[in-house]
Amino acid sequence: MAGYDIRELMAAKVILRGITRRKVPNTTLSSIMGWGLADRSPPVFDADAETNIPVANTVDYPTRTGTYDVIDETAKVAEASVPGAASTPIAPQKIGVVNFTLPRSKEVLPLGFERLNQLRAFGQDVNAVDSQGFRYIQTQQNYVAKRFSNLLEFQTAAMMRGSYYFTQEGDQLLQSFTGGEIKVDFQVPGSNLNKLAMETDGDIIDFSWDAAGTDIPGQLFKINAAFVAMTGRGLRHAIMNNVTYQSLINNAAIHAQGGTANVVFSSISQEGPGNFTVQLRSMPWLIIHIVDYQFDLWNGTAYASTKLIADNQAVFMPDVDSDWAQYINGYESIVEGPNGVERNEYGFFTYAYPEHNPAAWMMNAGMNGMPGLYNPKCIAYGSVIY
Repeated sequence: MAGYDIRELMAAKVILRGITRRKVPNTTLSSIMGWGLADRSPPVFDADAETNIPVANTVDYPTRTGTYDVIDETAKVAEASVPGAASTPIAPQKIGVVNFTLPRSKEVLPLGFERLNQLRAFGQDVNAVDSQGFRYIQTQQNYVAKRFSNLLEFQTAAMMRGSYYFTQEGDQLLQSFTGGEIKVDFQVPGSNLNKLAMETDGDIIDFSWDAAGTDIPGQLFKINAAFVAMTGRGLRHAIMNNVTYQSLINNAAIHAQGGTANVVFSSISQEGPGNFTVQLRSMPWLIIHIVDYQFDLWNGTAYASTKLIADNQAVFMPDVDSDWAQYINGYESIVEGPNGVERNEYGFFTYAYPEHNPAAWMMNAGMNGMPGLYNPKCIAYGSVIY
């Protein structure tokens, strides 16, 4: 790739554009919510590309600590009164407040000149020199993109589960779904967890999905009705892994209502190596996401491979809207290396600067932020097989 200048390749905007536009696999959850790295892709300054710029479901917040409001849907009807009577006084709607402290991730990747200037082209013949390490830089951008996409996926899965934890070791904060020192609580009601009472008269998941006679369609319609009553929104997405999905598609009621003993889905597509999207014949209004990937997360004593959506669990939620959830981008002032330019950044950012001993480009990437769940009743995380 002759003709590329290394300083141009390592410019902050060029790196950011390169990283956010990578087609990174296994980003289903953050993509559904509209706050994945691809959704944050910076504008391409071409006249005909303006309409292709995605609009991220994010909001910038000027400090690391803050609050957001939580407000419930109302089922009350406006009071009637006889003609000529004074207006009926009503109490204001109750608004809850959630306090938050935005977490920070910041990493640096050294790219040594010795390696950049003498590399063979990645995956190419030994005699093909990778001019100024262009392909190598692209490969490392993929690596950085995957790490920060994984962070967004983990945070999104944690929001859907209702909470996650930090454990402090020196300056590092180890992240886990359970068993840490500091709990990040998204305030999902207890009735929206486990067997999903969801403010009804009893548990909606009253029979396990792996039992032959369980009326799964009936349970899903009850979940929809509960969402409507609590939030004014209907059920739209169900997220599970393949263990739970196998019980779903083998269910007798699903087969009966679909009108076939064989193919119970109306469509199925593989969106990535570890995720599928399915719509059933019996309930075409429901989008089912099968998510089968896992990350190395802290379990209290060590890093261990952990499924984002646990076996026998399922996430239920309405269509995504910024009224009930957004990603809150935190604020950080950065300096682009020694004697570098000072600037302020929200959310995900990148920059690089040259180091002289040994000669290298120091590629930095950082993220400040976490999901903001404005209406916690819009999430239900059910134990559907037990």
